[in-house]
Amino acid sequence: MGARGKTAEQLKNILKLNGSDEHIEEDFKVVTSQLNGAKDVTIKTAIKAYLAEGIPIETEFQRVATEYFDAEVQNINFKDSMKAINSINSWVEKKTENKIKNLLQEGSIDESTRFIFIDTLYYLGHFLNPFEIWATQKKDFYLSKTRTVKVDMMQLSANVLFSRDATIGVNMIALPYQDPKAQLLIILPDSIERTGIVETYVMKMWQNRNFTNQYVKIFLPKFKVKTTFDFIPTLKKMGITELFNTPDLSGITKEKIALSSITQKTIIDVNEFGTEAASATSIHFVPTSLVVHSGEPILFNVDRPFIFAVLYDGLCILAGRVEKP
Repeated sequence: MGARGKTAEQLKNILKLNGSDEHIEEDFKVVTSQLNGAKDVTIKTAIKAYLAEGIPIETEFQRVATEYFDAEVQNINFKDSMKAINSINSWVEKKTENKIKNLLQEGSIDESTRFIFIDTLYYLGHFLNPFEIWATQKKDFYLSKTRTVKVDMMQLSANVLFSRDATIGVNMIALPYQDPKAQLLIILPDSIERTGIVETYVMKMWQNRNFTNQYVKIFLPKFKVKTTFDFIPTLKKMGITELFNTPDLSGITKEKIALSSITQKTIIDVNEFGTEAASATSIHFVPTSLVVHSGEPILFNVDRPFIFAVLYDGLCILAGRVEKP
């Protein structure tokens, strides 16, 4: 929204942001309100733009940031680098329930820094059908065909949404949270070798979503993921270059500024009760319940690398791959 000229054109085209600025703003306002208005799960998003002290901020950009993105814009003294780092890190900790600490390290900013953009996400959801703690046991998880590690494997037999795509070679389940709009999607390739291939079909699988309600016996490892990710190489690979060369960000300020880093730090914790996740950067599934069945359940044994996603009302808010729980 602060980009102009070729910079704005390239961002819109590659990120597939169709329509006018007004339509984009309204769409994001709907999404933000949707997430922040969740009832039985906690989803907190926070966005803040920091510009160097003395750089004038366009009034219209401040209005759009506040009104449509629930974002803050602030001038900060980057020359006092440690004070600025501590201030920003403190804000991130507060917005992520103290899960994301030390997002910015000493030396990450200095007096030449002009613009820093922070985006945070905090998610806490309890499963509608929690796994029984007493059933969790140490079991083998295959890192390769010949290498295994012992992991805490959770167990649950329940009616859940299940899908099989034999063409791609993958099984999927959707575990509901207490909010019926929220699900944990687990995508399990038939073999370790197919994990990378399956990743390329993730969007296709979500769009097709041929789920049926099935009685499934689930073995799912407890897992905790901590990652720090630099977005710039990925964005450049997608074709976004103007933003990092001589960008036109005159919608933010008339001064020449450039974006030098986009870093995301993420923590995701899945246990018997549900999922807690913190990150600093409409499919309606029916709720399911525990049911006693006389027939044999479908076996869904997550004993090898898998892909996961947290969905809210069809919007993917977190996704990743677990190679070792």
